[in-house]
Amino acid sequence: MNRLSGKVALITGGGRGIGRAIALRFASEGAAVMLAATKREPLEATAQEVRKAGGRAATTVADVADEAVVKQMIAATLAELGRLDILVNNAGIGGPTLRVVDMDRADWDRTLAGELGEHGITVNAIAPGAVRGERVEGVIAARAAALGRPADEVERELFVEPTALKRMVGPDDVAATAAFLSSDDAANITGETISVSAGFRA
Repeated sequence: MNRLSGKVALITGGGRGIGRAIALRFASEGAAVMLAATKREPLEATAQEVRKAGGRAATTVADVADEAVVKQMIAATLAELGRLDILVNNAGIGGPTLRVVDMDRADWDRTLAGELGEHGITVNAIAPGAVRGERVEGVIAARAAALGRPADEVERELFVEPTALKRMVGPDDVAATAAFLSSDDAANITGETISVSAGFRA
């Protein structure tokens, strides 16, 4: 399937986890990918995977919290890949495992974001459930420590049992949804939040 043939995608947080899975999926569907993140090593590793599979990939080290760096990231994409059709805002942080009233202002400012789509550009959000990988493992460990309970019990009780499918989500599940939303098959879907959570209900 080449639903993204001829398109260029910029994927932030593209070196590991969900970003890596999205990059590999987009490349398999024909897109050239620019991978951005704060650390070069995982970016280059993912880019090599894309290239070995016959895809086209470039990388740029960027912190999306810095507006000037974001502009450089866009310019690098245009310079190296010639255009920009798809932006995947995947970069994120684990965030503190705290109640909102216990957060300091710096942490609060880092968990806020806003997007607006105009001029026929579709803008959608994917709301994944707990996605297996390093980040959620850290969240589970922190929650277990806070509760004074074993991590496997916390994972089962708080992250698996509340789902309809009794499992956590994989990075490839999120990547498949991102590929669909970036394709012409989803041309009339915009302003939506798509849940990929295995039916999580708190």
